[in-house]
Order: sequence, then structure tokens, then C-alpha cells
Amino acid sequence: MNQTTLKIKIESVTPVEYSEDGGVKKVSGSCWFQFYDTNSKQTLQSSIEFDAYNGTGGAILNAGENAVWIAVGRLDIFKPSQTSPNHSLLLHIQQAFLVNAAPASIDAAPVAIPEVIVPVSKPKLELVGAGVGAGAHQNGKKPIDDNCDDIPF
Repeated sequence: MNQTTLKIKIESVTPVEYSEDGGVKKVSGSCWFQFYDTNSKQTLQSSIEFDAYNGTGGAILNAGENAVWIAVGRLDIFKPSQTSPNHSLLLHIQQAFLVNAAPASIDAAPVAIPEVIVPVSKPKLELVGAGVGAGAHQNGKKPIDDNCDDIPF
């Protein structure tokens, strides 16, 4: 059992257990993740089985297939057996952070966002001085006025 963080893409997700109040207690499915193979010097993809419980499982189920997640959890590696000639992996997702949800439909029309223009008023500048007679003695500096057009930004 190893703790790991993977960026995964959900391939399939199925609710397995339900709680007493009708919510999802456990989901399982398969997902893809990428890794760098040092022998072939290539980035490869591999499929891995996963399970998730309670709120994390419900969030993964709601996002559906093709959603991309950052998954934090335990990675169990099982040695080869007679039924499975290769090592098999099972990711127990404890926390998941949605990176990109899959679109509901390819034909879905984009939602128009109305443009709101808020007028911005020019701030009124005041000279603030400290001590007695700050307004009378400017130390040879030009007094500040409301016209700031000569400022280069």
C-alpha cells in the first residue's frame, strides 16, 4: 500500500453501494493516468481500477466519464496470479480535485454571458500634510490639482 497523487481521466464509473438515506456510499470504475517510462524514454498511458467512498465518490459520479481529476489516495499493487498474468493496480481515492469536467454534449450551444460596463469615476485627490501649516508650506513643490493627465500611466 503506497500513498500517491495522480492526475487521472475517468473512463467509466459505476455506483456500487448506497447509504441508508439513498446517497452514494461507494463508486468504482476505471481511469487512465500517464507516466514516463525511463527505459523507452516515452510518456505512456495506463489504465487503472479505482474505488472512492462517500463525498469523493459522489463527486466523481456526478462529474461523469472523461472528467479529469487530481486524485490522492492509496495505491495497492497486487502480484501476478493465475487469473491475472500481470501486476494489477487498485487506487483507493481518498480526496479528489476536479481539474476539467467533460462537456455534457458536443452539440451544446455556448452560453452567452452579458457584458456589463460599469462607469468608473475619476478619484478626487487631496493634499494630506502633517504638522502645523502643512497647507501653507509646500517646500517648493507644485500643489496637487484634479488634472492628472501628465502622469505617464
